[in-house]
Amino acid sequence: MAKKANVEPTKQRTRKHVIASQSLNHVEKFVYDKGHSAERVESDYGYDLMVSTYDNEGYVEAGFILLQLKATDNIRKIENDTYVSFTISIKDYRLWMAEGYPVFLIVYDAIDRKAYWLYFQKYFSDDKTRDPKAKATTVTVRIPIANELSAATIDYMRAWKTTFMARFAKAVHHD
Repeated sequence: MAKKANVEPTKQRTRKHVIASQSLNHVEKFVYDKGHSAERVESDYGYDLMVSTYDNEGYVEAGFILLQLKATDNIRKIENDTYVSFTISIKDYRLWMAEGYPVFLIVYDAIDRKAYWLYFQKYFSDDKTRDPKAKATTVTVRIPIANELSAATIDYMRAWKTTFMARFAKAVHHD
């Protein structure tokens, strides 16, 4: 039998890569089932998916829903398992808060294959005590377990995008 040659290792697909793909697949299914489309952001500088929505006749609606997905094998549930606690960088916080379109953070529990969502800008605008402290490098959010991703979540996202676009249309004049 011939001796196996020493082979240098090639690139490796890690568990982190696998669960990131699973989270995309999990979220995209809900988007597609509602008749909308999701574009994966190739250069990830804060967003993983840009969702376009369509009316009941299939016509595209103005604007986007921006999604940032985070996948983990070690979801942190707190307060008698009523919230998911998740820490993000202050850089992401600043970007998402400055964004005009609605931004949703989705944390995927790879073990239970469930995802939990948070309308990011609304979470902080609803309660200013949640704002990060001066010179903070991270901020922790609490996502209610009741915010498990579902088809109804996609409808909720679309409704907020529609509300935002109506306000935007009134405020912007291209003259």
